[in-house]
Amino acid sequence: MTQTLEQLRSQSASFGNEPLLTLPNGEVLNLANGYIPLLTNFTHEDKAAKGLRKRKAGQQPETPIYFSALELVSDNAILFLTGASGSGKTTFAKHLSFALATTGLDKPSPLIRNELGDIHDEIWGGGKLLPSYFATSGLESLRTLTEHTLPRLLDHMNHDGDGVLIILDDIEAAGNEDSQRAALLIADLVPAASEAEERIAKLVLKVVEEGLLSPGDRERAGRVLSRLGDPRDLTALAEIPAGNFIMGSDNHPNSQPTNSIALGRFRIGIYPVVNKDYLAFTRQTGRDWFSVDGADPERLNAPATDLTWHDARAYCSWLTVRWRKKGKISSTEHVRLPTEPEWERASRGDQDGADGDGQVYPWGSNWRGDATNSEETGFNNTCAVGLFPKGRSPYGCYDMAGQVWEWCTTLWGKDMANPQFRYPWKHDDREIIGAAGEIRRVLRGGCFSSPQVKANCTYRGSLEPAGFWRGNGFRVVVAAEPS
Repeated sequence: MTQTLEQLRSQSASFGNEPLLTLPNGEVLNLANGYIPLLTNFTHEDKAAKGLRKRKAGQQPETPIYFSALELVSDNAILFLTGASGSGKTTFAKHLSFALATTGLDKPSPLIRNELGDIHDEIWGGGKLLPSYFATSGLESLRTLTEHTLPRLLDHMNHDGDGVLIILDDIEAAGNEDSQRAALLIADLVPAASEAEERIAKLVLKVVEEGLLSPGDRERAGRVLSRLGDPRDLTALAEIPAGNFIMGSDNHPNSQPTNSIALGRFRIGIYPVVNKDYLAFTRQTGRDWFSVDGADPERLNAPATDLTWHDARAYCSWLTVRWRKKGKISSTEHVRLPTEPEWERASRGDQDGADGDGQVYPWGSNWRGDATNSEETGFNNTCAVGLFPKGRSPYGCYDMAGQVWEWCTTLWGKDMANPQFRYPWKHDDREIIGAAGEIRRVLRGGCFSSPQVKANCTYRGSLEPAGFWRGNGFRVVVAAEPS
């Protein structure tokens, strides 16, 4: 790394020889001799009041005293300077690099701070740093910097105890898509609770909510968003109105025959229950949970998995008490798992499955690989909920095809291949809660490893109620408590 450090220092020193401007007499001034300090639009008043300006009635506002770009770099661990093309950002960056590599910035120098000619010394308080200037020519060069060059540089500087000033030039030249990818690339380098972190959080939230970029980039965005604090309400509920709908399909014997089912009004989770909320439940109740990544800061907004049917029901009982205390549900409502018809109604809406390939998906009757975390996506794992907005159900529910198999209250039977409780669905003993432990319960929706024949609204899966694995989760229903 020594040679690289010397190259960085040598490059910075050479900037002083670059031509800057030509005088009327034809003399060319280089950067070392002709540089004029760059002022920003951040004032002394901004810093003192943090943007909150107060004055008495009739009192004239103070004349603004602007900070220089040099001083803002000195005062901030990370700084993002923006401005129109030709505003002087690159010239400033190169002069700062040159000064740090050669003469230093120890001596204050007088600087005009506004149009009225107010003069204050420009002071560098950043100490002696190794200037490391990098011009980014696009996303790939930025990727190389953030994944290889900068980590090696920082590791070396941390080992030696020296300071470094990293300058990335031309980031803003990237388009919207590259800017979003760039935010993902530099997220790990940004200090916590900084303005830059807030900007990155907004960018990755936009990527997640609007389904931008590739699925792989969105998966990374979901992890970054979790670590920064996902601001979405992941316990929100969708309103499902009372009515009739067609249940089942002709695509699998266990889903036949179709028939019309009448359901009352209920509410259902827009998202599957996520790690953050299930983790709170286990910590408060002491209930065992064998998830290997449930407490991972980058996985808090992913579905909670590795839990049994009994675990899911216990969570619902715990949540009922909490939501009643908070007033989110009434004293006559309770939280529970969905019945099989409720789950399918929330997933398919009023679609009858007569068009397309005969399957019914939350988004329509034709398969879309960009609408779900399924086998085709290739993650082979859960991801942050809501990464596939094109896959929303008619009632606004996310991840009802693929992602995780979801527990229902409904009984299946003892045989995995042949359900004891067949279609057409009817009001019989299939909703008995206290059935024997060897009687399997229905799972719906498929998971991250499911092909399209399973990642849909009608395919029926099952598992023993004491079973669990990393592809099983659940979402909650709120309905009137039985009298």
